[in-house]
Amino acid sequence: MNTLLLPARALMSRLRFAPKMMLVMGILILSLLGLAVTQSLSRIEMIHQMDNERIGAGYARSLFGLLAVVQQHRGMSSSMLGGDASLAPKVDAKAAEVLAAIEVLKAGNAAHPDVLDQGKVLERLTSDWESIRKAMAGSSAADNFKRHSQFIAQLQNNFRNVADASGLSFDPYSDTYTLMDASITTAPPAIEYLARLRGKAASISAAKAITPEAAVDLGSLLQLSRTQVDATGPMLERLEKYAPEHMAGVSAEAGNLRDAFAATTTMINGIVSQQQFDLPAGEVFKRASAPVDSALKMSSVLLDRLDAGLEAHRRSLVLSGAFITLALVLGLLASIYLALGLYVSLQDDIRRTIEGSQRLARGDLTARIQTASTDEFGDISHNFNEMAVGLSGLISASRRRLRTSAM
Repeated sequence: MNTLLLPARALMSRLRFAPKMMLVMGILILSLLGLAVTQSLSRIEMIHQMDNERIGAGYARSLFGLLAVVQQHRGMSSSMLGGDASLAPKVDAKAAEVLAAIEVLKAGNAAHPDVLDQGKVLERLTSDWESIRKAMAGSSAADNFKRHSQFIAQLQNNFRNVADASGLSFDPYSDTYTLMDASITTAPPAIEYLARLRGKAASISAAKAITPEAAVDLGSLLQLSRTQVDATGPMLERLEKYAPEHMAGVSAEAGNLRDAFAATTTMINGIVSQQQFDLPAGEVFKRASAPVDSALKMSSVLLDRLDAGLEAHRRSLVLSGAFITLALVLGLLASIYLALGLYVSLQDDIRRTIEGSQRLARGDLTARIQTASTDEFGDISHNFNEMAVGLSGLISASRRRLRTSAM
């Protein structure tokens, strides 16, 4: 231990008391300040991340809005091209809703370009949508459906891109990450398969006939949609495990989705197996929209819970950061106060010891060190005073002997 402390002892032995205290106090204060700054910057960064994630979740909500109207336009326009001309006004109105939804996305990106960075993506989406609208003239229902589906595939990729850009994909909390995964990863494919099923069923109903190929396509979509609906079961299990406080509303909407899909399955089975075309295409579209609407509602609830979870984590970070900062500031102030007290106390004891020793060295045998300290300096003062008393007694005795011998 002595060997280890040699450099420190060598440094301290070359400094006077005041520089020693300044050096020790300076290192202590700088250490506490560094810790406080590090903690504060870390908390601020995490709070900033929560804010970015909430921006991403809000943009994802707008994406769901665009996804829904594009899917509706796909089904309506394909039914119209398949023979139901009465849908033309609704198709045009829905196209206007698509453009309005794209504008909402542009406004959201313009408000937070550094977080979302979706400018080029939105320009491409706008251009592709204009191409889809122009290509509708003289197009077949199948080709129109395919072009819309390709456009929707871009939208689905955009969910993940936005999640990555805003930090949602890297959320450090198990509850909000699970909610993000359910709303960004699970919900969009389920909505798309259900919407494609709706569009195909409405197109077949408008044509009043079903080919073997169309029956196979519709049956495949029905099975794929069932797989997506069944996936809500494991999703709910993960939510129950990692985000039980956010289950409110999600399980209810998942139950509504399963019930609506069961009713749609019965209707589509009638179209495929019994070739029942007694329902107008608009009515088929409306009934098949029930599971789509339920899935959209479930995604909305998931995003609501995600936003609530992110806000709760943000609030917790702010409170804990304030508490840690307050504790560090109080600790710093207490350390400075006690260090100053130590400095003043030791300085007074050292000054009295030096003054007492100097008086004694000049021959003042009445020199004493007055101190109320009970520490080592108190011991030194007590021993010094006893030495002074002993020395005074010794000299007095010597003088008396000298006087006696002189007589």
